[in-house]
Amino acid sequence: MIDSHCHILPGIDDGSKDMAQSLEMARIAVSDGIKTIVATPHIHLGRFDNDLNSINAALSEFKEALKQNDIPLEICLGAEVHIDPEVMMLIANGLIPFVGEQDGLKVMLLEFPFTHIPAGSDKFVAWLKQKGIKAMIVHPERNREIRENINKLQPFIQQDCLIQVTSSSILGTFGPEPKACVEELLNYDWVTLIASDAHNAKSRPPKLAEARQAAALIVGEEASWKLVRDNPAKYLR
Repeated sequence: MIDSHCHILPGIDDGSKDMAQSLEMARIAVSDGIKTIVATPHIHLGRFDNDLNSINAALSEFKEALKQNDIPLEICLGAEVHIDPEVMMLIANGLIPFVGEQDGLKVMLLEFPFTHIPAGSDKFVAWLKQKGIKAMIVHPERNREIRENINKLQPFIQQDCLIQVTSSSILGTFGPEPKACVEELLNYDWVTLIASDAHNAKSRPPKLAEARQAAALIVGEEASWKLVRDNPAKYLR
């Protein structure tokens, strides 16, 4: 399996706090059947001021630690970008890590606030597309406005945005409302990927197997594997 959203790099955001925890997360992922992880630290301006350079430095250090500890896990470059007009400047300066490409467009993980969809978000996504960037909207099921009305995602679906949901949401870890929303998204066939969005080794570990099995009860076995293996393999670096 491929985990396309994981905060496994040490000390760079609110994910893993140190190298020891990152290595523990890596071992958990491997034991769960994950072969590849996309390291996606937050880029949330004013809170986590990461960019391509800082993430690349942390990624290189972690890759070396995996090698020294004989952990058979492939790590790829990425970032979870919080929606903000100032991100446009980072994009212009080539400082945003993209997780891959699809349909000739670079793919960027885009995060909305948990409370609402900011005004003009659809225009921001359209601007990204003009710049050759396809948005992958992460954990929409944790956004209150979307949970209350799933059709709030329609403007983004119509712009061919990819949709990534969180494994813990499918299992009910975040409560019944996100779980119900994920199930609705799966039934609508709007979900592109399931990812762990792991932040640590205990309460939010990098696991996908159980969530894939839960998804299979809704979309079927073959389709569930596409969400954790085939679809991410289409665009990852």
